[in-house]
Amino acid sequence: MNFSARNFLASFGLSNEEVSICLKKCNEKNGIGFARVIKEDKNLYHLQCDFEIVKKGVLKGNFYHEESELEAPCVGDWVEYKEAFFEDSPCVINEIVTRRNVIKRLEGSLGKHQTIAANVDYAFIVTSLNRDLNYRRIERYLTMLKSSDVYPFILLTKVDLEEDYGEEELGNLKKAFPNIEILRSTQSDFKKFADWKKYLPKGSTSVFIGSSGVGKSTLINFLLGKEALLTGEIRDDDDRGKHTTTYRYLSQSRFGGLIIDTPGMRELSAIDAFESVLAIQDEFSDVVELISRCRFSDCKHQSEPGCKILAALASGELEKGRFQNYLKILNVNRFLEKKNRQELVTLERKGWKRRSVANRRDRKIKEKFNL
Repeated sequence: MNFSARNFLASFGLSNEEVSICLKKCNEKNGIGFARVIKEDKNLYHLQCDFEIVKKGVLKGNFYHEESELEAPCVGDWVEYKEAFFEDSPCVINEIVTRRNVIKRLEGSLGKHQTIAANVDYAFIVTSLNRDLNYRRIERYLTMLKSSDVYPFILLTKVDLEEDYGEEELGNLKKAFPNIEILRSTQSDFKKFADWKKYLPKGSTSVFIGSSGVGKSTLINFLLGKEALLTGEIRDDDDRGKHTTTYRYLSQSRFGGLIIDTPGMRELSAIDAFESVLAIQDEFSDVVELISRCRFSDCKHQSEPGCKILAALASGELEKGRFQNYLKILNVNRFLEKKNRQELVTLERKGWKRRSVANRRDRKIKEKFNL
């Protein structure tokens, strides 16, 4: 691989050290290369192998024997692949390069995991200044992103359509999320926003998340410099939009940085119980501080004397919706802890069963051959 390959690997998100490791492996092993997953299509993966080269890839057979589906590649992953024997055949994905991070969400009440993207630096929570603006959902987004070690921004769209209360709502958002940078844009002033190079630097990867109808696809089309995604109108009766993005796709923006658009998601919950605890404590530090000052350490915050939560709710210091959202996220985290423990027990049982079967087989062989 030459200078062009080194430039590609760096431009698409690898550090200088990671680039050197990949190039060294390519020199040591013939017929392999490194690519970034830009799209998933069931069991087929679209791999960006160079600036102008996209190949299709399939998983090596041993991937299907993994205990967890989460080990399969997702958009944003770097993979090592082996070139196909025939020109029209897909290449074979040997392994996934170690992820820096991964964004996952809990999907449905059964605890099924869905991987959103991997190796992400920044996340833009896109929401419009209409009835879609939901503080509680933003809190859940932030908790999820912090647990994945992704730096978040809040991006307000369609500001020009809500001039009456736009400035007032912006002030309320800044009070609610004082440590998060809040950006504003409208379809007419995308080009006037001169800081896109600052927020989408070369070699970085950003994911855009939010509900349908908030203007993500229109924004992504501008950032790509082409009409790559369909756009749709929002419904007048509830200000909700139609799903115009139906899959995740990674592309290089006109400003150098890589961007991942995602289908509209109204819910996003972390699935790593330990990391989620740290993120909850960070995002809801005010609630955690109040709880620590309750008279009783096992306070249920219902009718106990000396409860600082009840006092804060009564005085208006703590918003009821924020506390309820804290409890909701906490309950999800407890569910995950329980589910993880059950999975560990199941895996341990499977391990004992395999070892038991192997021991019986060995005994029969020894008895048969008098070993």
